[in-house]
Amino acid sequence: MDKDVILMNREIDSRYLSFLLNEREKNNLFFYLVDYRETYKSESSSIIGTDINIPPSEVDKILSNFKKEDVIIIYTDDIRRLKKEAIHFIHAGIQNTHIIKEEFKDISMDLKTF
Repeated sequence: MDKDVILMNREIDSRYLSFLLNEREKNNLFFYLVDYRETYKSESSSIIGTDINIPPSEVDKILSNFKKEDVIIIYTDDIRRLKKEAIHFIHAGIQNTHIIKEEFKDISMDLKTF
């Protein structure tokens, strides 16, 4: 697997996520893994390695904390909404914005914490 090939796509299959997390752990790649769900959902379960929870209602306030060159991978429980709202990240100048194309409930249990 090649991390650069995976990151060429805006939408990433969740089966590649453990590979990307492994690469990050080895310092071969840096990205922010963002949980784009309400805080109460994030507190009950999330993906191992999640860096930040951004509730949809707070996205505009939090985007200024990222640099334009940051790589961001986002997951959520409402993929249709995220596909529409990921544009907030891109309009903020964060061009390396990617989304996990499966909803949280469909992501492998091996990747989750409870």
